[in-house]
Amino acid sequence: MSQRLALIVGNSLYRDEKLAKLTSPEADVGAFADALLDQEMGGFDDVKLLVNMASHTVRRAISDFFSRKNRTDLLLFYFSGHGVLDDRGRLYFALKDTDTSLLRGTAIPAHYVTDEMDNSRSQRQLLILDCCHSGAFARGSKSAVGASVGTASTFEGTGFGRVVLTASDATQYAWEGNQIIGDAENSLFTHFIVKGIQSGEADANQDGEITVDELYDYAYSCILKETPNQTPGKWSFKEQGDLIISHSPVQHPAEEETQEDIELGEDEDEQLDQLYTDGLSAMLSEEWDAACQKFEEILENEPDFLDTGERLKEAQFQRDTAELYLEALSKYEAGELKECIASFEEVIARSPQYKDAAEKLEKIKAEKILADLVSQVEASFAAGDYDSVVEMFDRIYNLAPDYKDHRGLRDRAQQKIDEAKRLNQMEDLYQLAKADLSAGRLDEAKSHLSQIQQLEGGYRNTEQLLERINQQLTDETSSTLELIKPDESDEQKDEQGVSLFDRLAGLPKWAIGVGALGAIGAGVLLVGLILLIARGFPNRANQVVAPSDQVIETIVLTDTTRVEETQPPTPITELQMGLVNPLDGAVLIAVPAGEFEMGADPQSGLDFCIQTLGQGICGIEDFEDEGPVHTVFLDEFWIYQSEVTNQQYAEFLNENRVVNNQSVDSWIDLTSEFIQIRADGSNWVVIPGFEKYPVVEVTWDGAVAYCQTAGGRLPTEAEWEKAAKGEENLLFPWGNQFESQFANVDDETIFSQETVGCSSSDCDGFRETSPVGTFPSGASPYGVMDMSGNVWEWVSDWYGDDYYENSPSSNPAGPQDGTFKIRRGGS
Repeated sequence: MSQRLALIVGNSLYRDEKLAKLTSPEADVGAFADALLDQEMGGFDDVKLLVNMASHTVRRAISDFFSRKNRTDLLLFYFSGHGVLDDRGRLYFALKDTDTSLLRGTAIPAHYVTDEMDNSRSQRQLLILDCCHSGAFARGSKSAVGASVGTASTFEGTGFGRVVLTASDATQYAWEGNQIIGDAENSLFTHFIVKGIQSGEADANQDGEITVDELYDYAYSCILKETPNQTPGKWSFKEQGDLIISHSPVQHPAEEETQEDIELGEDEDEQLDQLYTDGLSAMLSEEWDAACQKFEEILENEPDFLDTGERLKEAQFQRDTAELYLEALSKYEAGELKECIASFEEVIARSPQYKDAAEKLEKIKAEKILADLVSQVEASFAAGDYDSVVEMFDRIYNLAPDYKDHRGLRDRAQQKIDEAKRLNQMEDLYQLAKADLSAGRLDEAKSHLSQIQQLEGGYRNTEQLLERINQQLTDETSSTLELIKPDESDEQKDEQGVSLFDRLAGLPKWAIGVGALGAIGAGVLLVGLILLIARGFPNRANQVVAPSDQVIETIVLTDTTRVEETQPPTPITELQMGLVNPLDGAVLIAVPAGEFEMGADPQSGLDFCIQTLGQGICGIEDFEDEGPVHTVFLDEFWIYQSEVTNQQYAEFLNENRVVNNQSVDSWIDLTSEFIQIRADGSNWVVIPGFEKYPVVEVTWDGAVAYCQTAGGRLPTEAEWEKAAKGEENLLFPWGNQFESQFANVDDETIFSQETVGCSSSDCDGFRETSPVGTFPSGASPYGVMDMSGNVWEWVSDWYGDDYYENSPSSNPAGPQDGTFKIRRGGS
């Protein structure tokens, strides 16, 4: 069963001082509600009143009102109060808590009402607005701030059977009653709406029913008699049949003549002539609605009066064209250029010479092209397409020479282009310099690096490369080494009888200076139990351990100990023969400068784990920090061939009681069952037979302290990995297949009661650690021992699970800070 329902909203009080207090809305809604609820008049089933309510309450009530309704239900929504326009010409209904500077959040947008009406199943909808669409504030008027708004485009939506009645057109105030008709409590518009229902005067055809059209015509004519400054408006959208809003409370006998009939009867021809003349006058002044009304009134009484029919068609055509023209202007003011162009094209299609429509259309099309270009410029700039930005600005200035680039996008884009060219030029020069250095062409390398310095000082490591070329460090290094040079009788000589100490002066770099000295010792560089599963050196998942109680910065020696080449680089095969550090007797291995592939594919690590340990032991998350594989360039460095031994570390403890305000308690856990160093009075000694075994249970601080006293530093993780696998992306130092005979790992020996001697092929012969260098067949491509297996080894880097994704491509040194330090290798 169909229902007749109404939601009536009125607001007279406003917190925003910009919105004047109104006197009529409270009376408006009350009088209108009474008329609708009277069963002899409106006969509505339910009328809900909301007076001076907050915006969120009204918003919910509107949504609830239009929801869950039937197609034949009559829904009437009435609003009395201020109508406010934003700076884009969009209409909002102001409520008690409306802030004109925050319209979207504190007022009801007109499009919100339209959307709710569109979503309703009802096809009998009536919207009555007793508020303004535009204009400034004035005493006694319901005002709106901003430009005019197209009522038709605002409330048409997509629904059927919709009628919109408004108190005024887009340029007038909706006057409160006491400004025009004395002591009336209601607004002018609502006053005549209510009067037309209560008196029955709106029942024009006296059939006992008052339709929406009859009620509007009655209010329209009454208001025009009172004031020429307010013209009500009506729009119908896909209306099907008459929409009856009320019964007439006054019965009119069929034979009773109306006053209008009497007046027409007295001098009908004279009145028709006057109506015709008025219609023509209205057309001359382009008052198309008034002209249509006059001609329609004539035709109702005399269908064949003169050429009134043709005049009416012409007036209607001009009225519709004028509405399209005004709608186009409204869309232009709202910044809807595409829709504005479509409206102007429709105007021109109807009337090619209509006013200045053609001229405005061409102007707005040019503005649309300009606006599109500006929008594309911003998108291209944000996407980093700076060439397109410059190209589009050239087109913009052709269209609008006076266009102001307030954000400076064109200049900024050109700067980005120039900067990219400069960076590309520097990188090309840098690569040429590297090639020159590799080939020993020092003059050419210096020239290329000097050009880079002119473009940008400090690019990559150009300053260091220039220093290597310009400074003659051989004498400085020789004099530095003389301070610690052993007696001539104890010096080691090569085959030509040259002291290895003297040889250092002619080599490109030594680990004490910039390489990673002793960076591989299980004591100096690692700590932790050795009874762990060997997974090959790429695996970082087992390398993160809790740091020591005190963590100090990674130590690198000053430039005073650098050794520079004065001759072309010695062949790598000769360099890899090794040198001896006179401070602890350790052999150093050269790792040449160049690129290598760092990291490993996580899936490869998982596949190996499953192959080794079986399903269910490890998952892909255990290997995610191994990737991605990325190319890294490292300068040349020297590194210890073997892990630091118990003997070397015991001598370090005896000779260095305090380093960096730290002592032995901070360096090594001498209480561990795995330690092979013991106290002997005031000295530290190695358990006999374990002198050449790697020291274990050393903290990261203890590793740093050892390196410092030995004249070097811990390696970075990148240096360690390159020393371990060379330039090829190998899984193990010796290749991609695991062989237990190539490293001391966790195999079946650990379960044997014998120290050595197991017969299985899956056996390395040692239950725990083994002497350093025991497995020469497992050496890395550079000849470094025990990079997989035996004990884990400290590096200088902090751990970061995403560092590989963000690390620099040249000489990465790890994150700036972190929670854990990294260890590599292990078994």
